[in-house]
Amino acid sequence: MKAKTNLTSIEELKKKHKISQPVYIGLKIYKKWADGKKVSEKEFLDAAKKFLESSIDKGGE
Repeated sequence: MKAKTNLTSIEELKKKHKISQPVYIGLKIYKKWADGKKVSEKEFLDAAKKFLESSIDKGGE
């Protein structure tokens, strides 16, 4: 049986990790996340790191 992952709203994780509003909006667009989306803390932090390290002209790749 798979262990249950704790999911938290992206809004709560934004506050917890002090993500700026412009970065948060860009991250939502990058990941195609809607308001209220719930993800694991690891998924959120991994996505934020990848987004911040990505090149604009390569579309995040």
